[in-house]
Formats: sequence, C-alpha cells, structure tokens
Amino acid sequence: MRIYPEQLQRDIKKQIPHCVLIFGDEALLSLEAEDLVKQQAKSQGYLEHFSFSLDGNFDKDEIYNHLQSLSLFSEKNTRPDNNKNQ
Repeated sequence: MRIYPEQLQRDIKKQIPHCVLIFGDEALLSLEAEDLVKQQAKSQGYLEHFSFSLDGNFDKDEIYNHLQSLSLFSEKNTRPDNNKNQ
C-alpha cells in the first residue's frame, strides 16, 4: 500500500506494517518519515534498529544473514534500508 508523508503518522499509529520502504526525491521528507517510523516502532515495543546502506558494493547476503540470526535480547526489531547515496 502506498502512503504519502502526510498520511504516514495516522496509518502507522495502530500497527507498523511488516515491511516499510521509504523512498522519494525529497531527502528531508524521507528522513522525517524514517524518524516517525522509528518513534512508532519504539512505542510499539521494537527494541532494536538495524540499517543497511545500499550502494554498488552491497552484498545482498548481508541482509539474508542478518534476518536469519536471532537476537538474545529482543523479539521485535526494525531493519530499514538507508540508502545514503543521494
């Protein structure tokens, strides 16, 4: 489902979707959306935050390996895609 920035806060307040992709031409709006998702995740019990930077040298196995590893301290975590090559 596509959600625009002005709708994001209302739509993730009840429950964050299983997957959230943030993209767009406006870097500030993307950063604000990421911050909002992190705040809501924290309020919903997500305790860990992981990020991956996608660039020309990115190894997709890094995400797979991370998703397969279990955390000893947290049942919920966030794993956003932070593409910093803007």
